[in-house]
Amino acid sequence: MISGRAVMAAVAAGGLAVSAVSLAPASAGVEWGDPQEVSSRYGWQVQLSDDGEMAAWIRVGNRPGPGPVRTAKYKGTKKGWSKSKQVPGAAEVKEVTLSGDGKSLLIKDPTAYSVATRKGAKNKWAAPEPIATSSGSLSGIDLLQAGRISDDGRTVIWADGKDAAEEPLFSKPVVLDYRSRGADSTWQPVQRIAELYTGRGVLSAAVGAFSGALSRDGSTVAFLDSSGRLVSVDRAADGTWDAPSVVLEYGNDQVGDPDVGFVRLSANGSRILWRSGSSAGFGGLAVLTSTKTTTGWADPTYVMQNDVSSVAMSPNGRVVAYGQLDPDRLRVRRYKSGKWTKPRTLGPSGS
Repeated sequence: MISGRAVMAAVAAGGLAVSAVSLAPASAGVEWGDPQEVSSRYGWQVQLSDDGEMAAWIRVGNRPGPGPVRTAKYKGTKKGWSKSKQVPGAAEVKEVTLSGDGKSLLIKDPTAYSVATRKGAKNKWAAPEPIATSSGSLSGIDLLQAGRISDDGRTVIWADGKDAAEEPLFSKPVVLDYRSRGADSTWQPVQRIAELYTGRGVLSAAVGAFSGALSRDGSTVAFLDSSGRLVSVDRAADGTWDAPSVVLEYGNDQVGDPDVGFVRLSANGSRILWRSGSSAGFGGLAVLTSTKTTTGWADPTYVMQNDVSSVAMSPNGRVVAYGQLDPDRLRVRRYKSGKWTKPRTLGPSGS
């Protein structure tokens, strides 16, 4: 996750390995400083709030896996980061996502997605509240995956493959569901957004590889639909979803499945960013972006064409951070005066 002030990373290719949790701060929002240690213990799936003042991660041993969720709060230049604390009731966690406002945590344990809410301004959290319960797995593939939480912490989406796993396999679709908080902040019943791309009948591709994104208030959702199109949908005031707006059509008639991942939306939903494979004429593992116009999404353009392992975008859509595979490094580009600036490498070896 990337904020306008700092980048947090368990620094490793693809974010899949573990390391001490570190932060690279921006000096006056222009130059990147050297990484600062937030925790000396191993962690992964490191998250950062939009203002760069709340961090969350899964504490693990020397390899990725389930573990307790830890959080820390930035107390200023003199005091630095607070001592990390474990979120109550979040012990064997497989996935964690911190909302952009730093007040909600979407947590995936072995049986459910839950949301933990921060108590006040300090680093104190309530026990997680269940949002969606898993219906089990098929051939080792969890049927409930890829949860996302909006930056205001009021909307959660996820992919559900329960019906698709029934015999005959894929006679029913993998679906995209959501829940949102009502005016009184209680969670409303589960509702359906759309059917998802089925990954040519491979459950791991249909559910496990799902990548979707939410705008800050959860009113815009982007995902790969059942026709193999990267689309966005907008939620109307009455809670219904508008017809999809196509960003890029990959289609179902290609040799391989669309390699679409790390889909990101800017806070207002006007810019979309994603990592794309070789489908639709684009190079392998490139970072693409598009902006929303009055008539739909503009033609996609490149942010980076070299092999990319992971990608993140700032809320205003003007700063992109990505992991590069060869050489293995974390880089940042800014959108300025209508074009992307020269990439800068984070850390002591950065240029």
